[in-house]
Amino acid sequence: MGGVLQFGFLADRRKPTAQQPGSPTLRRFDFRRSVTKVGGDLRLEFLADRRKPTGQQLGSPTLRRFDFRRSVTKVVGDLRLRFLADRRKPTGQQLGSPKRVPLFLLAFFCCCAASQVVNAQKTIPEDPWARFHFEGNQAFSDAALRKALIADPTFLLATHPLGSSDELEGVIRNGLVYGYRRKGFPSPIISVTSQADPPLTTIRIDEGARMLCGKIRIQGGVTLDPERLIERLTKRFPKPNTFPAFVEAGGEIRQRWVNEKGKTVPLVDPVWEPGTPVSLDTETELHAAVVRGIADLGYSSAIVFTRVELNEETHSASLVIEIAEEGSKDKAESIECIGYQVNTPEQIAQAIGWHPNDEIDRSKIEEWTKQLWLSGRFSDQSVRFLRNKEGSGYLVVKVTEVPKMPSLGQSLSESAEVFRRAGNWIGGSQERHDDLVFTFVDDHRRLRWIQSSKGSLLQYFSSSEPNESIPRWSILFDDEQLVLDHQANPLHWSAGIAGADFHVHAQTGILADGKSEDGFARLNFTGNWKTGRNEGQSLFQHAFAVSPADWLAFAYKPGLEQKIVDGVLIAEHPKQRCRIDVATGRVLQWDSDRGGVYFQKGLYEKERTVLLDAVAEKQNAYQAKHPLTSLAQFLCAAPIWNDIHEAIRDGEPVVEEASDAQRRAVQKLLAAGLLEPLDLWIGKQEQGRGEERFFVPSNDLGPKSPFGMGIQLVARASLEYGPQIFPEGEWPLKVLRESALVGLGKPRYFKPVLKGLLEDPKIGPLCLGSVAGLLAHIDSNLASQLARQALLRVDQEHFASDLTGLLAGPGGNWFKEMLSALEGLEEEEWDALSSGVLKNFPRGQALLQRIREQLIKQDSHIDKAIYQVIEPDLRSALQGMVKPT
Repeated sequence: MGGVLQFGFLADRRKPTAQQPGSPTLRRFDFRRSVTKVGGDLRLEFLADRRKPTGQQLGSPTLRRFDFRRSVTKVVGDLRLRFLADRRKPTGQQLGSPKRVPLFLLAFFCCCAASQVVNAQKTIPEDPWARFHFEGNQAFSDAALRKALIADPTFLLATHPLGSSDELEGVIRNGLVYGYRRKGFPSPIISVTSQADPPLTTIRIDEGARMLCGKIRIQGGVTLDPERLIERLTKRFPKPNTFPAFVEAGGEIRQRWVNEKGKTVPLVDPVWEPGTPVSLDTETELHAAVVRGIADLGYSSAIVFTRVELNEETHSASLVIEIAEEGSKDKAESIECIGYQVNTPEQIAQAIGWHPNDEIDRSKIEEWTKQLWLSGRFSDQSVRFLRNKEGSGYLVVKVTEVPKMPSLGQSLSESAEVFRRAGNWIGGSQERHDDLVFTFVDDHRRLRWIQSSKGSLLQYFSSSEPNESIPRWSILFDDEQLVLDHQANPLHWSAGIAGADFHVHAQTGILADGKSEDGFARLNFTGNWKTGRNEGQSLFQHAFAVSPADWLAFAYKPGLEQKIVDGVLIAEHPKQRCRIDVATGRVLQWDSDRGGVYFQKGLYEKERTVLLDAVAEKQNAYQAKHPLTSLAQFLCAAPIWNDIHEAIRDGEPVVEEASDAQRRAVQKLLAAGLLEPLDLWIGKQEQGRGEERFFVPSNDLGPKSPFGMGIQLVARASLEYGPQIFPEGEWPLKVLRESALVGLGKPRYFKPVLKGLLEDPKIGPLCLGSVAGLLAHIDSNLASQLARQALLRVDQEHFASDLTGLLAGPGGNWFKEMLSALEGLEEEEWDALSSGVLKNFPRGQALLQRIREQLIKQDSHIDKAIYQVIEPDLRSALQGMVKPT
């Protein structure tokens, strides 16, 4: 076989089945375990060597365990295959195979886990994951490899204190081998050695040669254009079950893809991108992607085979596509229209240019959808190709008509054409380098937002008078920096972001208000934030988004008075007024009693220069190691705080003494390190940016529900950061680790750890209550018994024992610092914090008052104060878990 990757299967010849069209190429495994029959099906459990089809052995085993249970049928020659595969459920689950984890428990520990640092002067604890040391890796950094391992649930389970070093070493070897092969390294050699004291695991890596994607070779086929197929496979493409949508931005029509709810869906990376690393061990997925690509070209019944050929001399891989049977081109024999009221199916078919038995592919669907969009009659439109039970193809056209709009068979009014030209004129503002200016005015203030293709500037004026030229507040965001400035504050806050590894794309649209009868126009601002930025790519991009339906609808708004005078369309509505040049569509005026919209060339650059000259004379409050803390402290400056407070109160009388006391209280908490955990987290996110990502492939399909994905996200974060917060051997880390592993479907050590906790006489109500809360979702009877035991230990001694373990690490230090900062607040600051900051949270007010009372009573005995504060709620929670006898 040489460097050719092929397929092979074990076979069950009991049930012959018909050949399925488009069956993927098959993969050869070297099976090492037995095949047993269970019931009427095969149940297979075997180890498969997926690395080297030639049987070459490397320095470390690369065997993968499969537990096949779900039915799949394929045909290879005369062999009929059937096997069942379930890759989701881990075997050997204990305690009723828990499926859910109490979210409050994980959230509680994650809040503690976020508290890693108090002040920059305090010692940051050593990262326990740093004991995994790498040697020989060149393509990926130590941090990238370590992060990939930590993200692997199997690795996290293997690092359990009750696990064995042999298992851990095997998991590391296998995970890194699979990961390297996915990144184009066919023969990585991984060796792992461990020592106990001090704990150290050394991982030596010989990466070997890297294979890059090369040419695509297409064999067979009659009418299918190979160049179109190559183009389809080497460019980004839309996901299945998505629909084309259009918008005119920057003077050109741009296409995006949306789901059935209209939400934008990002494109998928190319199937085969020459010059990039080839992803090995993904031949099944590669074949499916090729089949989808051929179907996009209109050949959904084609039968194809694919293989990847490796050339060790050139370090390249070729994708070979063999078209065994091309099949007939897809055709739409009929059309079905949904959602129409004014327009008829015949008019819709004529508008898109469809005829019975037209050949169809994805490009034709895009063109038909675009024709409906250009008509301006529909706020939403989609075209889909389906097949009926007999296999005949047909079109489904779904539309949402714009109210009051004439049908496709009727002409548009003269004013409608003027509004269409106005939309096109606004869409071309970027090419003309016109800055968009929004103004919002009320009785006491004025807000001006200047939007340019180069950045965005928001200005707040303390007067509604248009003659006031110096803004009180300014916020600037562009390719180089994020700047906040206040006229009366001696400091400004400015963060340089020129090297940031993200980019922001924003779009602004003006459209007819169809949500209310008396409305006229509304502003639609959308944007997305994406990580990764190509060289030379602007960090901030903005364009006007224009759709024909958005602008044509203005001409048919009820209550709109329209007339054309001296070549100008004058449109007046009870709430807004506009004047548009008939010939060019230029917007001469668009305003209302509360503000307006206009365009002015060079305004952004002018105001940006004025702002930067002003802040150049001030000191910068930004601190690189404390970005959030420095921002919050900047916002707590007296003039800024007062403005924010006044805006929040919105006309209500402000008691200056109370407001200032609130500000001082928040300042003291910030100085004590209130936001330091988040600062540290942001710093960690910045590490490794710009590096090539490495990941360990997993057989686990993972949850699809938002709740399940949220549980796994919290669980992984808990396992990663937990050891940095709580000391090993203490009950908080034990409960946190087992809770998180259960959330990841890895409850192997849950039972022995639980048993050890229950047998420890020093364990108190906090630990037992946490475990009871976990078990309430698994075994309510056992949870009730634990809650009873916990209630018997609700006393100062057992509580202090639990609290010692909880506050032993950096998280405890942060908690103590916060209590100390609260204790140092003056009486008016306490009152202001409670009545102001926690105004809408009565339970928070009550808790804060109890903390204050106990801190005063216990005279700095924090453990006693905490017990007195928590005891009522703790006892109540435990009683709620006890079942009546």
